[in-house]
Amino acid sequence: MSRKVHRKPQAFTLIELLVVISVIAIMAAILFPVFAKAREKGRQAACISNEKQLGVAILAYTQDYDEVLPLRTTAEEEYSWKYEISPYLKSTEVFKCPSNPSRGKDDYNTAMELQPLGMPVFPPSYAVNRGSGANGPFVDEPLPAGATPTSLRDATSVVHLASIQSPSQVIGVVETTALYTDFIVTDLLWRAPNPSLFEESGNLFAGHNGRGNFLFMDGHVKAMKPLTTLDLGDGGSGPVNLWTNDNKPFLGDPNASAPGDTTGKTVLSYSEEMYQ
Repeated sequence: MSRKVHRKPQAFTLIELLVVISVIAIMAAILFPVFAKAREKGRQAACISNEKQLGVAILAYTQDYDEVLPLRTTAEEEYSWKYEISPYLKSTEVFKCPSNPSRGKDDYNTAMELQPLGMPVFPPSYAVNRGSGANGPFVDEPLPAGATPTSLRDATSVVHLASIQSPSQVIGVVETTALYTDFIVTDLLWRAPNPSLFEESGNLFAGHNGRGNFLFMDGHVKAMKPLTTLDLGDGGSGPVNLWTNDNKPFLGDPNASAPGDTTGKTVLSYSEEMYQ
């Protein structure tokens, strides 16, 4: 009668374990960036969807108010552009980009006591473009005494949709790092790239693999690098300027970097560098 010989299973040697660990580490180093980019693509898609919904709401607003775009005033919370279009949206979450670090900063809104006024608190991921002074799609207008939403819509300074020569070439809503996007139409192109002002006054957010999502006034959304949006020509021969209703270049020195920089080249460059 033969006996069965039971051999003990051999354990991995130290060298074999080290080889396996090394292979896993190499695969992780290769795959993790791929997974991170794929995850960011998903977040970017959600952000694009948000901006498209904002575009639909803005255009629906103009249809209800004789082609007048929402007027932004810095004087009263009740006239936030977000508040004006909120009836056309299902949720305030549309104002929150999943990639934008500004998305959770509601402190300023809360400090302004919006909630006791019965008003929603809007995440500050997006801001409207006021262009060059009054030459943008959204005007920043002081609030006159006794003004009401109706009287503001009838004001002479409002922007009509028809005044935008090429809606598909004019930016309406952008991603930003600013805190005050409910109340202040962000001076995205008029701020020096001062890190101490970065959160408060706002720069463009370009955290989608180096790009930001831009909602144009015809409702389409495009992911772009910030500098590609600005005319750096000297008066008309350069690329199209996407920040003004007539697409003409800003006035001033395109290389200016002071707080009064009227071209924004330095600020846009800084925005790109922040997310490289």
